[in-house]
Amino acid sequence: MKPLARFLTFLLLFLSGRSVSAGEVDPQFEGIWTGVETIHIPAQYAQLGGPTFTRPVVIAIGDSGRIMAVARGIGYGRYKVDAMRSGSHVLCFGVPNGTGTPWGQVSEPQRSGGFLRLSPDGNSLTENGAGFIPGYPRKVNCDITATLHRQGKK
Repeated sequence: MKPLARFLTFLLLFLSGRSVSAGEVDPQFEGIWTGVETIHIPAQYAQLGGPTFTRPVVIAIGDSGRIMAVARGIGYGRYKVDAMRSGSHVLCFGVPNGTGTPWGQVSEPQRSGGFLRLSPDGNSLTENGAGFIPGYPRKVNCDITATLHRQGKK
């Protein structure tokens, strides 16, 4: 087994014992999802716009969609699943577990929430979210989008 696959399997097993309540469950979300995320820094409020850049992303979803973790990409860590709408195949997530969104500086990029929409065939996710990246004099808001593909068989 490859090191990344071993790590992600361990991560899913570890997180499965620490689930959060998320209303309905949908086992179609379970799995390891990979892709490339696009980060856009918009000009808004007192913030100057910045360049758009991309990064690889790996997201693990377990316990029938009750838990989510970003293993690689902007704001890695475990996230609270806020809601799931099985009819529209949407999983909504909030800030990382155990953290808030601090005012002022952030030491590393973080997500502040978003949603994942499952494709009709169940083999890809579309992400739309928001986050923060380090900036001066305070954190910089960013928009995060990605298309992720299921690793392994459905």
